[in-house]
Amino acid sequence: MMTIIEQFKNDVTFNANKILFSMTDDQVMGKREQGYYIKDIIDNGRDCLNYIFDNGHHYVLDIEEQILYICEPIPTEYFIHKYLEKIVRDFIDKWLIDESDDEAFIFCSNDEVEVGSLIRLLPYREDRIVYITNIMIPKNLKHKGLGKLLIKQIFDICQRLKYRLILLDVMDSFSKSLEKRNAKFLDFDKIEITKETNLT
Repeated sequence: MMTIIEQFKNDVTFNANKILFSMTDDQVMGKREQGYYIKDIIDNGRDCLNYIFDNGHHYVLDIEEQILYICEPIPTEYFIHKYLEKIVRDFIDKWLIDESDDEAFIFCSNDEVEVGSLIRLLPYREDRIVYITNIMIPKNLKHKGLGKLLIKQIFDICQRLKYRLILLDVMDSFSKSLEKRNAKFLDFDKIEITKETNLT
């Protein structure tokens, strides 16, 4: 049986070789390293380091005592905002969507992922819904099916993490396109993407 230190070292190696998220800090989980987040915390009045790995494994190191504790793993669905951020970052990298200030261009928090005018995603964790409140493909990339491609990638993650995906305030032309593709109309301004929706 492995010791906690051995398990921790295994997690460092495993997650460094299987990075799931973008190399950006997280306002809740802390500073981003290769395959994990690290943050200074106070635990029971003591200075500690909090480690959260991409696979959900979680440790706390008591700095003074140099004792490492293993914590309850964090469920995969908690990382919904990090998966969404990774999808949109990869998308803008692949299609060379550029902005002068990249840091301001992409914003990611526990309850919002916004990429300039491209897309805005709102994960509602209690309801297990991700809302898309804005999607606008740049003019030079229109009519290539990229909007549908991006929505499909987001939908695939939502399916895997058991979230619904709902678009709000969709433009008329896109709304008609989604209607033909068998999206589910919940209301005049709410359209749900389901397994039956054809996004190819």
